[in-house]
Order: sequence, then C-alpha cells, then structure tokens
Amino acid sequence: MNYKHLIWTIICFGYCCSFGQIAVNGTVREKRGKAPLEGVAVVVKGTTIGVLTDSLGEFELLMPESDSILIFTFIGMATQEIVVKESQTVDILLYDLCGLDFFPYPTIGINYFGGLNQSPAGVFLDFQLPYFLKPVTQLKIGYQTNFSGNKQTYVELRFPQLVTNSSYRLDLMAQYNQIFLKDPGFDFKSFKALTRLETVVIDERYAPIFMGVGMASKMTDSGTESHPGYELGLGYPLPWGFEVYTRATYWTQYWQIQTGMEWNYRSCNFLFFYNRIADYEEFNVGIGYDIRVKWEGKP
Repeated sequence: MNYKHLIWTIICFGYCCSFGQIAVNGTVREKRGKAPLEGVAVVVKGTTIGVLTDSLGEFELLMPESDSILIFTFIGMATQEIVVKESQTVDILLYDLCGLDFFPYPTIGINYFGGLNQSPAGVFLDFQLPYFLKPVTQLKIGYQTNFSGNKQTYVELRFPQLVTNSSYRLDLMAQYNQIFLKDPGFDFKSFKALTRLETVVIDERYAPIFMGVGMASKMTDSGTESHPGYELGLGYPLPWGFEVYTRATYWTQYWQIQTGMEWNYRSCNFLFFYNRIADYEEFNVGIGYDIRVKWEGKP
C-alpha cells in the first residue's frame, strides 16, 4: 500500500473540510436548441476561482464556501447567476442577447408521437432551419392514426426570438390542427396565430406566456359550425431541462384545454401532452432524438 498517497488524500480532505469547500458540477446549454456550450466561463463571484466548460458543456468546480454566487458568462448570451448553498449538480440554460445564430447546422428531430386513447401510432418531425429566415425558422409536422379511420394532423411554423433582450424573448407561431375520429364521428379543425413571450420570473428563470387568436370548425348534429377563439397560457421551466405548461382556448361555444410537460437533454426529447376539446380528450406521449445535418456550401 502506498502510504504517501493515503496521507496526501487525508491532508487534502481535511483541508477542504476545514475551509468549508463544496463541489459543484453540471452542464451549460443554450436555451433555443438545447445544444451544449463549450467555453462558458464559470466563475465564483468576487474571486478568481473559475473554469471553462468542455466540449460537452460540462464543468466541475470547488467553491470556497456555501452561499457563494456562481456566474456563467458567454459571448453574445445573457449572464446568469445562481446561489450555491451545498454540493450539487446544476443544469444551466443561457439565452442569446442579440438574436445571434447559434445553430451551426440545420437540425431534424425525429420523434415517435402517439395517443393513448384514439391514435396510438404516429410520427413527429421537428425541423430547425437557421439559414432559411434569420435568425432561425422552426417547422413541426405531426401525424397520428389508429389505422382504422382515426387520424390527427399537426403543423406549426415558428419564428423563435424575433424580439429579444436580457429581460424577455418573443416568438411568433402559426398552428394548424385537425382531429378526425371515425367513431363516434368527431371532426375538428383549428388555425391559431400565437405569441410566446418568455420573461424573467422567480429564481431568474424565463417562463413562457402564451397569447393568441384563431378560428375552429367542429362537426355537430346540425352540421359543421365555425367559431373564433382566444387563447391564454402559462409555462414554467423546471431543473434538468423540464418545462411544464397549460393553455386554454375559448372557442365561444366550448373550451380547449392543453397541458403538458417537455424534457430536452442534449439531443434527446420527451413529451407528455393532454388535449381536451369539448367531450373529446387524448393523452399523447412522444420520444425522439435530434440529428444535426451538414451540407457543403452552407451560408
């Protein structure tokens, strides 16, 4: 046994304990695409103690004492501070300040997406196209079926962070949704124009607020009726890349309630989504992976 190594380990352990040092590690990612950020400066406020994140966006750091403030800085992104009270693992999301493009390549997300009640088989594709329209264009296409007549179609065009600063981010979205059930004969179509405003709330986190208007048609006993709609919703980001949200749309004659939870970690995605329209309801589950695509001659 190497007693010198043992003695040195005991001395180092005693030194850390006597000065109350705590260990912090974690991952730093950019909010928009959840990609890891390399080279983020992680510094203990008021000291020269700090490290840079590696190629996976990960870091490890010994802090001198509890209740220290950890600062995360990266060029073109809003600086974030957190208070560390004990040894822990953190997941940090940084937001860009000036709408800079942090998508080096287009991204295609391929997801299984199916309903537990009506349409169990489906696919959901998520395209992020940084060179189509600056700063980025996001296109989502989903289709579900039970192979016996039931089907759902979903299309969303999003322009993330059209307006942005250190206090808020504004997305613009257009959504189309069709739900057709052969039995009991349910047919619903809707089109919505929405804004998603992310603003600073509790714990310096950016929480989304949804607002929008739209038109919907729904089959009834007397035929198909169309109604305007007004939507309002709230979301909240949780640790480890989770986000929960609830959105309510009033179609003047009935309500549509949508609530769900999303999880993004590196290139992996998970989604749970509940949708209720009048007497119709569906629980949807999705899981998938993002693939970055590179071609020659990109802008």
